[in-house]
Amino acid sequence: MRQIRAYRYQYRGIWRSGARCRIAVFVPEAGDQDQRPLILCTELSENQGTSITNLAEVLAAEVVARHFPALLDAAAEPRQPVRWVEMYPAAPGWPAEYDEVTFSPWRIRVVWCGGVRRRSLGTPDWRPLRPEEITALFGSQGPHGHQEDAA
Repeated sequence: MRQIRAYRYQYRGIWRSGARCRIAVFVPEAGDQDQRPLILCTELSENQGTSITNLAEVLAAEVVARHFPALLDAAAEPRQPVRWVEMYPAAPGWPAEYDEVTFSPWRIRVVWCGGVRRRSLGTPDWRPLRPEEITALFGSQGPHGHQEDAA
């Protein structure tokens, strides 16, 4: 996978604005087994808003619409067209955690969230990624070896 973008994303939480996460966008390279783009959404320690887990289906819809809008309407069979991975950085006494999130159905819809109309995908389902899967996705340097875009 090759990173094409990385930035801090400010989003509206359930009830107020000001939540932040880090987004890194990866596209497959020739020879990669999985040819779907991947978006890595990282929880930030300074985030004082709604967790990325609590808004996964909304964040995924917003970010996919920004980078791969045509894929929001793509067929999701046999698998969804974009991989969404959530990352929680290591904390004292806890290793970093990675989960791949799938949405059922993979279909854009409008929902009310905290009194505001938002785009959303279907119900999220989390699957923890094993260390060897993380290495296969991001290489030995891991996702931390990638830089954020200049502001």
